Amino acid sequence: MGEYVMHRGHLVKIGTCEDLYYVRYADFARMVATGEVQHAAGNAALTEYMDGLSRFRFPFPDEDMTAPFMYDDYDKGFLVNVSAAPDLVTVAEHRRPSAVLHPRNGGYQVSVSLPCPQTPDFKAVQSSGISWYILEIVQQRPFEGALWTVCRCPYCGARWRLDAERALTLTEILADSSGMLADYHALLARRILEGYEARERRAVTA
Repeated sequence: MGEYVMHRGHLVKIGTCEDLYYVRYADFARMVATGEVQHAAGNAALTEYMDGLSRFRFPFPDEDMTAPFMYDDYDKGFLVNVSAAPDLVTVAEHRRPSAVLHPRNGGYQVSVSLPCPQTPDFKAVQSSGISWYILEIVQQRPFEGALWTVCRCPYCGARWRLDAERALTLTEILADSSGMLADYHALLARRILEGYEARERRAVTA
């Protein structure tokens, strides 16, 4: 189900169900505070989107100049190799991805469902297996006074949030990277940490 708000007199889509693909948390909170967005009939109250049930778009640094609701890749994810810390992936409840097999010279196609390659159950499949662990950074979820980073499995699509300890591990992996994307990785790590620092700031001012 689509989620909508009124923005400067126009009905705009902010996401689907709990996934608010088209707006960052900071932008949404600012627009709510200034009255730039208003409630749209038939949708949740504005504050309900910020109470922990919704997942907002991650603030990717390369999109800082993009206006809210105007993102090209609505479900963007940034891939990170986390083989150095497999528990960042194994902690998730993975799904069973599906595939369709097409007969080469015609005939009926067959749909198959397999365990996610990043789960122990995949070992039972006739496969060479994998020797790596990967995830995608996709969203932020307001939870316990902070903005927890939400990750996605690139194979099965499962999503899960990282607690502060695991998020710190992810930032350390990003900070240790080198090459052309090293600076971007550092910016991503900073954005992740800022989400959890929000909880510390609130605790100090409470």
